[in-house]
Amino acid sequence: RLEDSVGVRIYNNRIRDYGGQTGDRNHAGIETYRSYPIMIENNEFVNCGSGIYLKGTSVATAASITSVVVRYNVFRGNRWGLHILQAPHTSAQPLLAYQNLFVSNQEAGLWINAFDNGQYDAKWVRFFNNTLVNNPAGMASYNWQVFPAGANLLFWNNIVAGTGN
Repeated sequence: RLEDSVGVRIYNNRIRDYGGQTGDRNHAGIETYRSYPIMIENNEFVNCGSGIYLKGTSVATAASITSVVVRYNVFRGNRWGLHILQAPHTSAQPLLAYQNLFVSNQEAGLWINAFDNGQYDAKWVRFFNNTLVNNPAGMASYNWQVFPAGANLLFWNNIVAGTGN
């Protein structure tokens, strides 16, 4: 868990069996609160509630969001692969998730929670060049009806196969 951390790079790890049995999203291989910039790369997440759970922006930290990069990771058998909550990025500092592999996660490869009615919802998420295989949903979200009109979410150039939605 990263909390109020700055300039962190997490790489070349195998994280497994943390909360996959309970299905609790907070049982994450890596969970972040108000931590920027960060780079998470070349890791394997297996049988966790969430492989990576990016969350926890507050009024005091929303303006300080900078670079978040999630790349070259493998997510297998988690409830959610990459789970995003409260990440109001900007066009100048988007959240980048690319060249990851999501295989047989229980609900979705990418899951975005959008339920705080705007100010801290996920914005400027760039999810591209990923491979998603045998996940019930490639990308899903809780409460799309309040997803902000200006979210500028990009789900682009991904390979999605064996997916229910």
